This record gives sequence, C-alpha cells and structure tokens, in this order.
Amino acid sequence: TEENFERLREILAASEARLAAGQGLAREDRDFHLEIVRATQNSVFHKICSIYYVMGERRLPIYFNDPARGQRSHAEHLQIFDALVRRDGNLAQALMSAHLQGAESYWKGLLSGEEMARVLEKA
Repeated sequence: TEENFERLREILAASEARLAAGQGLAREDRDFHLEIVRATQNSVFHKICSIYYVMGERRLPIYFNDPARGQRSHAEHLQIFDALVRRDGNLAQALMSAHLQGAESYWKGLLSGEEMARVLEKA
C-alpha cells in the first residue's frame, strides 16, 4: 500500500542519515525488512520474523559494525524498494534473495572462525 511505501521511504531516509553520521543500520535494517513483511498482510509471518529479530538483536550491531557493509546493505535496500515501487515482484524477490544470501555468507564465515577472531579482537 502507499502507507507501506511511505514507511519504507522513511526508513531509507533514516538509513541515509545514519550512514552519513558514520553509524550502523541495525535498527533500520530490521525496520526495512519487517515493513516488507508487514506489507504482505500475513500476521503469522510478521510475528515469526519479529521474533527472529528479537532473538538476534545483539547480532545486527556486529554485522553493521563495518561501515562498508552498511553502505552495501543500504544500496541493496534501495534496489529492492525500487523494484517494489515498480511492482516488479520477480525482481524484488531475486534482489531480496541475493541480499539475504550475502548476510548468510557473512554469518557462515563468522562461524567458521576467521571472522570470529577479528570480531573478538575488536570487542
């Protein structure tokens, strides 16, 4: 709906402001993804995704500790948003899939040990 698009625009603007200030996008990333889920009008799926973010709320700041990762994620969010505005569901789905696979690759690498050592050095 137009309400969903307006909320996504607000989240993207907040993301740009945080990036400009050198801050991470943990909250904005969560809000972006949950707004898309909310737009499906599937309350069960929204609840499941919301719980997922509550359970992982400590991991997103780690993920977005790297400013380049925040920039990349925001650029991907802009592409996904553009596809949604154009009502190109196939493109939006493909972009979201690639976006989520990027995050999954990071966490798999972290669990493998190399990235974990770097994160723990910074902690």
